Amino acid sequence: MVDFIGPESALTGLGTCFLEVLSQTGAEYLDFYSAGIAMDILEAAGFTYLYVEDDIVVPNYFEPFLKKNVQIYYMISTKVGEKFRIVKGDSDQDRPNSLEVSI
Repeated sequence: MVDFIGPESALTGLGTCFLEVLSQTGAEYLDFYSAGIAMDILEAAGFTYLYVEDDIVVPNYFEPFLKKNVQIYYMISTKVGEKFRIVKGDSDQDRPNSLEVSI
């Protein structure tokens, strides 16, 4: 998932739907990079926190492909204690990192 719009609570209980999409498409996984969404909400949606050093690899870079977990850093300018939400689609992390050009 590259974007999410709506209240956090809308994610709760969607794990079954996510599994159905994975099954129907033959996909291996669904990832959701985010900050500012409560961990208990994400767990209730069926997500598990991925640590960079985990044995399970969820690649982030596909062009060129890098079979490795990576830490995604971010910066946001808000007042201390102010709520915020960032998801993968709020950056350029969902775009190809290089393109082959043929002339």
